[in-house]
Amino acid sequence: MRILLFTFVLFLAFPFTNSAQTVNPNYIDGIIQFKLNDNSTLELDPYINNVPALNLILTAYSVDTLFKPFKIPGTPLDKVYRIKFSSINLVNNLISDLELIPDVEFAEKSPLYKTTSVPNDLQSNQWALEKISATQAWGFTTGSSNVVIAIVDNAVKHSHEDLIGNRWVNSAEQGGLPAIDDDLNGKTDDIYGYDVANNDNNPEPPGSSNNGSPFVHGTHVAGIATAKTNNGVGIASLGYNCSFMSVKCSPDNSDGQALTGAQDGIYYAMRAGADIINMSFASPADALVSQLVINQAYSNGIVLIAGAGNENTNTAYYPAAYNNVIAVGATNENDEKASFSNYGNWVDVMAPGTNIYSTLIEGGNTYGNLQGTSMATPFVSGLAGLVLAQNSNLNPNQVKDRILNGCENIDSYNSNYLGQIGAGRINAWHTFSPANIDNIQNTPNNLYPNPVKAGNLVRFSFDTNPNGPINMEVYDVTGKLVLKHSTPTNNQSPLFIEGTEKLSPGTYFIQLNWTESQLMQKLVVF
Repeated sequence: MRILLFTFVLFLAFPFTNSAQTVNPNYIDGIIQFKLNDNSTLELDPYINNVPALNLILTAYSVDTLFKPFKIPGTPLDKVYRIKFSSINLVNNLISDLELIPDVEFAEKSPLYKTTSVPNDLQSNQWALEKISATQAWGFTTGSSNVVIAIVDNAVKHSHEDLIGNRWVNSAEQGGLPAIDDDLNGKTDDIYGYDVANNDNNPEPPGSSNNGSPFVHGTHVAGIATAKTNNGVGIASLGYNCSFMSVKCSPDNSDGQALTGAQDGIYYAMRAGADIINMSFASPADALVSQLVINQAYSNGIVLIAGAGNENTNTAYYPAAYNNVIAVGATNENDEKASFSNYGNWVDVMAPGTNIYSTLIEGGNTYGNLQGTSMATPFVSGLAGLVLAQNSNLNPNQVKDRILNGCENIDSYNSNYLGQIGAGRINAWHTFSPANIDNIQNTPNNLYPNPVKAGNLVRFSFDTNPNGPINMEVYDVTGKLVLKHSTPTNNQSPLFIEGTEKLSPGTYFIQLNWTESQLMQKLVVF
């Protein structure tokens, strides 16, 4: 079988179609960003030749563009400027000269972000959802359309049959005036997201793209996090009912490998009101401006999640290794670190990342497998979406703590990576059960006796008699399914719940599903 390796390259602001970098492979040719001191009174956008030293630099290095990419008055980002220049081999000289200007705090190269994924045989096995106990977690919450996960990527086919039901809709723009920035987020008519690379309101891949194109990447990521679930179509996603915002960062006239808007995409998602930003890209190149963008989004209450990268190294990769970002590595079906996944003490958490089945772009109705930390990341984003759906008042640190505290220890499968795979592999059930035990205890208790002595029967009383079959699942405190039973309609109350007399002493969670309702309650066996 032939394996194709696609490399997705994320640039910053200018539409290069050639991803080759001639000066430094980890930075973008011809782009520098610099920041003025916080107390500087200079205003350089638009630039009116009011700084003699800067005039000389702009001429000497053939600078043809200078502008402020992140306009948020009163924040450090508002002091950041971006320039494009032609003398690319003199980049270090240009940085040194810029930093000689008293008002300049720092100048730096712009990092080149990359992400990789490996297509393989298509199959319909969503093993990962079972591995992370997704169905048990859905007993607590199935997400909310009010929780918005921004997919900052090369493109998302938001019209896909299994994505369209969960796509974010900018109601202010949808019901506003054409060609007007109705919501004042800096973009016009961005109803379903935005293309920051082409500066237009169509974030979908070019129409000529197919499933073998790198343009498939963002659509696959979106499906893992937020494909419409329980709709009888395609696949299930961990985020279930959470919405996704499409943020396209690759120009239409490229092959999809060069993404010209990583930082700009994060900035757009922040301004547009995302709750979570999924960043399935990575680079070993560090940049102060990138950390500033991350910090601003974090201070706005946004949960930021990024892939650790696919180079099988413990070298720090960004943006995952930045402060205020949840760094995600990948595991395989056996809970081992995926062979390609990066690792290190900067990684926060692991998630399934091999042979992940999700949405593709051809025809708007196809599905297939990809793998990489790019695929592991949206599982964590989807889980964060469920956490916020249950409690929208949580801040990013609290969301992170819920996820990490719920992780399953997989050290025994990864003895060579102890201390380098974060808190372990995510377990959605664990994320919710510790946080919700009190809520379960405080719900009306229809189970009795409870607590119950081992060997005795448990009964359940209904407020109203069900008119359909009753499905029961019993889980232990680790989230393991220990008992399952289905009872046909019998219109009787109370109902003896078969099998509970076989339970050993301990704490359990009983989930009952019938036509009208779903109920989960705690049962203590002594």
